[in-house]
Amino acid sequence: MNEKYDKFVKTMHSWSKDALPVLKGECLYDDESRMDEVYMSLLAESDTYPLCKKILELMCASFAKLGERMLCDHLEGGKFWNVEDDVKHEMMSVPTTNVGVERDFGMLDRLMRENPNASTLALEGLIMWQENKTGKWRDELNEEMRAKYMRIARESMNEQRRLYFERHKAIKEVRAMRWAEKHLRAVARVERERERMV
Repeated sequence: MNEKYDKFVKTMHSWSKDALPVLKGECLYDDESRMDEVYMSLLAESDTYPLCKKILELMCASFAKLGERMLCDHLEGGKFWNVEDDVKHEMMSVPTTNVGVERDFGMLDRLMRENPNASTLALEGLIMWQENKTGKWRDELNEEMRAKYMRIARESMNEQRRLYFERHKAIKEVRAMRWAEKHLRAVARVERERERMV
């Protein structure tokens, strides 16, 4: 993708100086374009040709600037431009869409509406049960292994709950600390305003 991003930014820079190639039908990438009546009408000269050229140049300049800002890590000189093979291998397992995450949040939203009094830990457990297909895995175990894992789960329940509440408490403390800092800054700002008015 880096090459495509790089070509996009370079082409936008080029077209921002002269958009005539766009009006003549030049494409950004080597994809096949459908040469139908609509396409040909877009390329036909008209009395708005100079104005259209100027608008295209302004748009391409904006796209180039936005592309440089958003894709800086993937352009030449960025940290992902020349990636080592081991990093490429790690990246192969990264999902290309947000579908999985969106599904998880959709499930969380539904569960929160259906069970408004349920704890976050319980909802998290339900989602993980669904996503990891734990029920299917458990049903495929033999009786001895199933009994062993159920015993381990029962014994570790209190420890997991303790860890959850510790994590929850730490998050609350950080939030309270941030709120206190924000409040102190606001009070200091009001005091400065009062001093300036006097």
